[in-house]
Amino acid sequence: MHMLAVVLASAAALAAAADVVTADTATLPSFLGKGIVVVKFHTPWCALCKRVAPEYESAAGRLKETATLLKVDASVETDLAKQYGLHAPGTTYPAIKVFFDGDDPVDYDGDFRKADDMVSWVQARKGPLMHPLDTATMLEELKGQHRLLVVGHFPSAESEDALAFKQFAKTKRGHNTFAVSYDTALGESLGVASPSVVLHKQFDHGKDVLSSPLTPDSLAEFLRTHAFPVLDEIGMHNFEAYASRNLPMGYLLLNPADTLATTAAQEAVKAVALNHVGTISFVWVNALKMPQVATNVGLRKGIWPSFAIDHEGSHYAFPEGKPVEKEAVAQFVADYMDGKLEPTIKSEDEPEKLTENGLTTLVGFTFKSVVFDADKDVFVQFYAPYCGHCKKMIPAYQQVADTFRDNDGVLVAKMDAIANDVPAEFPILGFPQMYFVQAGTNELQSHRAHASTPGSLAM
Repeated sequence: MHMLAVVLASAAALAAAADVVTADTATLPSFLGKGIVVVKFHTPWCALCKRVAPEYESAAGRLKETATLLKVDASVETDLAKQYGLHAPGTTYPAIKVFFDGDDPVDYDGDFRKADDMVSWVQARKGPLMHPLDTATMLEELKGQHRLLVVGHFPSAESEDALAFKQFAKTKRGHNTFAVSYDTALGESLGVASPSVVLHKQFDHGKDVLSSPLTPDSLAEFLRTHAFPVLDEIGMHNFEAYASRNLPMGYLLLNPADTLATTAAQEAVKAVALNHVGTISFVWVNALKMPQVATNVGLRKGIWPSFAIDHEGSHYAFPEGKPVEKEAVAQFVADYMDGKLEPTIKSEDEPEKLTENGLTTLVGFTFKSVVFDADKDVFVQFYAPYCGHCKKMIPAYQQVADTFRDNDGVLVAKMDAIANDVPAEFPILGFPQMYFVQAGTNELQSHRAHASTPGSLAM
């Protein structure tokens, strides 16, 4: 039985490998223009290429009815690699290009280390770039099938707006569903002017309209603004999409078991959010399932509902315990937009004993007052509780603290950089990260070390 299993596994591996076709400068053109073609450029010395080869082969077998998967040795086919921009110094392999119906390729931006991810990525992009829209019935069917549907209405396929729309659809393939109509009569029957783009959505008020002239920038801004609910639950499934908006995040933290308080707070915040569409992303979070969100935005008391705004590492907490009501939240958001709010500091509680055995423990609340002491040189270590290097350094760092314990002009300190906000003046490039702050001038000198000796740290 064991031998049979080995034979079967080997046969399966050979079959999967056979599903990947080797291409070169002469043969690649014969594959293009025939649906979806995935091309992996690799080199013989690339260790990562070798590691992911079985996954690529597995994906090829699973996608044989959907796409053709090719491989090209970039060390041999140098001109072909250059043709697709893979000749510059620092080019990393494998590099995967994807062709749809012979169009210019797009870069594969999924995870090539897992066959499942490659298969999902390709499956999400199969089918027409833009669904042809001929009747109102077809529109209703597509609206029912897709949470978001972007529809272009144009007098002709060759108009400047139509061409801009098509080019934009190519850049968003797999991320959004597109449809197009060149029937002005259909548009008129739907109450839509031509040219224009209509975003149909299964939430909020149902649709938004963008009028001509259309450009890649105006279309991108249109989706960035209107493709998100006014107030949405956030989680792992959509966090990256929200992060890509690069907008401040307004977090409403709730205990959904308290239905009356949850409903009232959602209605209040949604009413405020309607006045800030496209400038702040308003989302709600189950605070019991995702308690780290509260910590990250500086909420400490565990009172729900609560509200906070977070952007680029700075957070602004609505007063905890204060009712989350429309007027109060509206004023809070207005003050934030006007730059009238001071950031909330994320901080652990101050330790009962600030300094122990010569080592001072800092928290967010005490950091600046202690570190920027005009009378002392300060050496501070930022660490993460999960960092193995940090744990290994504990004995060496404690010896440094022991060395300067009786020196009134030197302070040796540490701070948990995960549980406490780190001031922007102290960028963290990795853990452990250390800084020397000179007395009087507050001049900073950074220091990185994974296995420093007490002597080197003291110097």
